[in-house]
Amino acid sequence: MTAELQQQILQSFLFLCNEINMIDNSTGETFYPMPYQEITECIYELEFEFSAELNSVIEGLIEPLKKLLKLDGLPIEEAKTELNRKSVHILNAYKRFVSHNNY
Repeated sequence: MTAELQQQILQSFLFLCNEINMIDNSTGETFYPMPYQEITECIYELEFEFSAELNSVIEGLIEPLKKLLKLDGLPIEEAKTELNRKSVHILNAYKRFVSHNNY
């Protein structure tokens, strides 16, 4: 995605937010009353979902992938578990980041 396209998307988003009063800056801080946590959970769950179909593709690419992710030397099943563990960790960290809650 080009910087110009990103700028256009951002401008469109802000325009829509203004039109439907989705920007609240009554406290002096800008806030968009949107379900950030739900949105990011959906994105990250899709991003890191290791389906059976994807795993079959990964089988042929697992060695380079393990090297890239520093999982060298692990059996394939362990590597998949480790990949899922890392994805769950990333999702949980992001949830904490966007939900403004203390866990």
